[in-house]
Amino acid sequence: MFDTFFACKSMKVCKDYIPYIIGRIKEMMYNRNKACQRGLVERFKYLWNKTVSEIRKEKNKFYDKRIKPLNNHNPKLGWRQIRKVVGSKQDSISL
Repeated sequence: MFDTFFACKSMKVCKDYIPYIIGRIKEMMYNRNKACQRGLVERFKYLWNKTVSEIRKEKNKFYDKRIKPLNNHNPKLGWRQIRKVVGSKQDSISL
């Protein structure tokens, strides 16, 4: 009965973005999604490509700035940073 009067709407909520996803990219993603919702296919394709290229640029900048120097001098810290970015936790294995 509840579903008859109130439609269920699902919404994706993201708490934490990857460190290289900055405000400008979030705004581009929002605009891209709005174009998709409105059915503007050509605009959506353009914004999709633009957003992907910006994410790749920022990802490369982030790698060059944060991870590459650590891998050259201290690989342990480099891998720790990579795990932090990826969001995986190191599982302890007892043998």
